[in-house]
Amino acid sequence: MKFLSLLAAAALASAQTSGYFMRLIGGNAVTNNAFLHRNWTANISPIAVPAPLSPSDHYYRIQPSPALDSASQLGAPLLANGKLTVVPTQPHPGPLASYLSLSRNENIADMLRMTTSVYPASNNMVFDGWTAVRDAQGRALLRYSDPASQSRWIAVKTNTTQGYEGWAPWWVAPNAENMAVLEEWDWVLVDIELVPATGLVNSSAPFGTN
Repeated sequence: MKFLSLLAAAALASAQTSGYFMRLIGGNAVTNNAFLHRNWTANISPIAVPAPLSPSDHYYRIQPSPALDSASQLGAPLLANGKLTVVPTQPHPGPLASYLSLSRNENIADMLRMTTSVYPASNNMVFDGWTAVRDAQGRALLRYSDPASQSRWIAVKTNTTQGYEGWAPWWVAPNAENMAVLEEWDWVLVDIELVPATGLVNSSAPFGTN
């Protein structure tokens, strides 16, 4: 009995490990301050959707927490380039970690769509260049390796199989080809903030509160 109690305590401690939610900054009334969450529509990224359609569960949470440098130098990397794993809050069944990744499946030059995968490597996806920078307000902003510092986040409007709109993040380095594509799309400029989360992963709301 004592052994089982110790196991339960260890599991609880693990579940309460801090992590980060991904919150969009800017764009429009739907995207600004919206948290990214799981979407069940095939080939559609983690998305933000308008209230009240945004569910209270299945927000994507980076877990375990990456070690963010507390230094406030603008533009300085806050974590070493590498892989990030995410889990959905209040998942059914239990948490299944997947790799946060960027997909090249659309074959548009210098445009990569945020997605997730349970596999550590996959064709037309990149996983191992995640980093972050801190802005002038001290916010930790998600980035992917970009030596030329040309890329930035946009959110592209899409429709889910459930019949509501969603806004999916893309990592884009502007050029003539992808700007021609974007002329035909509904999109907005955004950024992605890493918001500290504490409490149970199996939670019903952002920030890990029950």
